[in-house]
Amino acid sequence: MNKLITTFIGAVIATASVSAFAGPDWYVIEKARKAKQMGAPMVSAQPVASPQAARLQGSVRPTEQDTANAAMMKECAGMMQKRN
Repeated sequence: MNKLITTFIGAVIATASVSAFAGPDWYVIEKARKAKQMGAPMVSAQPVASPQAARLQGSVRPTEQDTANAAMMKECAGMMQKRN
């Protein structure tokens, strides 16, 4: 009885692990490659400015959160100076 259960569990595990040994899905890969070649819009590589970068450049006024973060960083820097 014990051998039968062990054999059954082994068979279930072997069946479940078959998908781990499966190769790549070539149909999906080729379909995506063709779609890309046929009409995917070309996007120019232009830098995208984040809100943080805009604030650093001074073009956007800092928010309350930015002011609070700056104060906290200044306070932490003061604490680090006192420790050293």
